Amino acid sequence: MRHLLGLWDAVEPGWRDNPPLSCRLPNHPCNFLPGREWSLLALHDESIDRLMHLGGGRFGPLYCLPACYGCRYCHPARIALKSFRWTRSMRRTRNRNKDLIQRIGPVEMTAKKFELFETFVKTQFQTKTDHLTTDRERLAFYDSWHLNQMGHTKEVSYWQGDRLLAVSTIDIGERGIYSHYCYYDLTVPRRRLGVFTFLKEIEMCAQRDWPHLYIGFMNTLAKKLRYKEQFTGLEILLPETGWTPFEETPLAGKAQPEKAAAGKD
Repeated sequence: MRHLLGLWDAVEPGWRDNPPLSCRLPNHPCNFLPGREWSLLALHDESIDRLMHLGGGRFGPLYCLPACYGCRYCHPARIALKSFRWTRSMRRTRNRNKDLIQRIGPVEMTAKKFELFETFVKTQFQTKTDHLTTDRERLAFYDSWHLNQMGHTKEVSYWQGDRLLAVSTIDIGERGIYSHYCYYDLTVPRRRLGVFTFLKEIEMCAQRDWPHLYIGFMNTLAKKLRYKEQFTGLEILLPETGWTPFEETPLAGKAQPEKAAAGKD
């Protein structure tokens, strides 16, 4: 736990007076680095903003922090709006999707959403979902990961007429938004729907004058997470310095494996 305690000491020095509830979950295969195991520390607090600020990332119905033995590659990440700048590419992405209608509401299952989700997961992750061989298994996975009404959870969908193109789930606090998950139509790659939904969530924070969009974890060795590096204003949580601009850390530009850190949490 030393690493996690160091994170909290950096961002909230008095946290020991009112610590979040925590429980270590069983190990399971790492979602980001093949051949490794992932151990998560589940967190609970009355304030969603506090969980986000302490580095918690949402996995299904739980906020968690990585508590892996001998590995320190995952870092909580967020976008600081004061440092975020629109690039020409981002403006083009926004303009290409001006025809889409955004709808925000409670999390709910529909046939269109589940069909889009199934196609997205099968295409993006292939063998990772081979164990989901029956309708019941796929529905159970969708239910456990997406259909969680946590009070502050909303579902954002994007439509071209009556065609559903993207769905994202977000948690809305009082000072920030957590971007939980997004699945989208992969047949229209020029729309860059994954980036577009991120940009819309940044806009939602800006409209509320909130300082941060929390975006889960940054892992420079995980290819599927490196897209986050394109966003200016990226900050990661480190035990020595707290929330730190990504470009000011030793991780910037690093994508080669190193020997895992020794010791335990």
